[in-house]
Amino acid sequence: INAEYMGRLGFRCKKEVVDAAKKDGQKGRAHEAAYDAYMTGVLYLALSRDLQGHLGELVNRYNVMRNLYQINLAGNDECEAKGPVVVMKFPKELKTSHLQSSFGSLNGKIQWINDTSALGVFPSDDTMDAVLTQLSSNSAGIQVEPFYNPAESN
Repeated sequence: INAEYMGRLGFRCKKEVVDAAKKDGQKGRAHEAAYDAYMTGVLYLALSRDLQGHLGELVNRYNVMRNLYQINLAGNDECEAKGPVVVMKFPKELKTSHLQSSFGSLNGKIQWINDTSALGVFPSDDTMDAVLTQLSSNSAGIQVEPFYNPAESN
């Protein structure tokens, strides 16, 4: 599911929620607990209708924020990381753009831990050696240590 699709879906669902509020004559009740629960249900129904057939491998999965694992309600939990994962420690002044630029040609994702550390999660076609070499060559004061290497997990 790409970002453009989600943007269109979000816009349409917002319109449905606003239209439902107008239809019910409840426009001024926003943020009352019971009405918010009702509108969450309206939004959920709109999303479930529109996303049917697009969910595929996400069915029965629960995403745990700031975690490398997804809870699989229908089987064994799986690690989202298919390639190497490193811990990056850096000065508080560094931003996401600094970390991403240190990746060079690697297609890593950043999972923030706090203001001075984050995980770098890389695809399976990258090796731990390539990741460590690339990230160690940066001049932004980023310290890197291996965290998870699927090549060693087999």
